[in-house]
Amino acid sequence: MRDEIYGIPIWAFAGASDSKVMDAQAGAEAMFSILTAMQSRCNVIHDVGYLESGSTSSLEMITMADELVAMSRFLTAGIPVNTDSLALDVIGKVSEGDENFLFLKEDHTFKNFRKAQFLPRLLDRSQHEVWEKSGSPELYHRCNAKAKKILTRDQVSPKSEHILGEYSQLNLTSMPRVTGVSNYEEAVEQLNSRHFDLVILMIGNDRVTPMQVSARVKRTLTM
Repeated sequence: MRDEIYGIPIWAFAGASDSKVMDAQAGAEAMFSILTAMQSRCNVIHDVGYLESGSTSSLEMITMADELVAMSRFLTAGIPVNTDSLALDVIGKVSEGDENFLFLKEDHTFKNFRKAQFLPRLLDRSQHEVWEKSGSPELYHRCNAKAKKILTRDQVSPKSEHILGEYSQLNLTSMPRVTGVSNYEEAVEQLNSRHFDLVILMIGNDRVTPMQVSARVKRTLTM
């Protein structure tokens, strides 16, 4: 409840895997981390689509993670409790009728069955024969095709004026500049060269925690 009580962001990683390729391990680890992040009420979620601790990037992995996020959102949204979802009148009608009264015949079922379950776009739920006739595409190939379609279809237009307008509303004296480094030594070199208003640390392959890195930087700069 920290997000509601204090109004502060809660960070987590999700949709990532230590696998080197988009395989069963990648899918399992991505789904588990997405679900736990959502159930923990995290609202700043990073690393979606990362492979090999962020050392490998994959558009197919990002595309699959998008589907897993949608599935997890559907699950964690819960079940609405209202007159329409309870459908007590339909239950009474079917339970009190004879063998010809079936839920599948009711208008209420046809009205609600599509939104009562998650309908995937990439995960295949067809019969084996249908899947075979379509070329037997595996999930990776379907994700690859969707990623290519997105890259071809969606052309990002420049929004420099909009961004500048957002910056002006923040009353900043100049546009923020971002400097990236890959290790501790480079970070100290940059910190010694000029002033930085904000330092963001991320966990690397060596698994050194941000707290350990910040303590080392602080000791170095105060010596």
